[in-house]
Amino acid sequence: ENYREEQKLPFDLLSHFNKEVSRKYDSRYDEFPLFGLKSVTKRSAFIIDKQEIIRYAE
Repeated sequence: ENYREEQKLPFDLLSHFNKEVSRKYDSRYDEFPLFGLKSVTKRSAFIIDKQEIIRYAE
């Protein structure tokens, strides 16, 4: 069972390793303040409707 099923979420979740999506949605830190890390993905939430319009971004 995955996290979505465990939490009974009625929507899909995205987790990605290569950071392609975070680049496209401008959802990353160029430089993360801790430990001098570069290109760290921000914890983000987006609601995208069926017409692929972003209705909410955090």
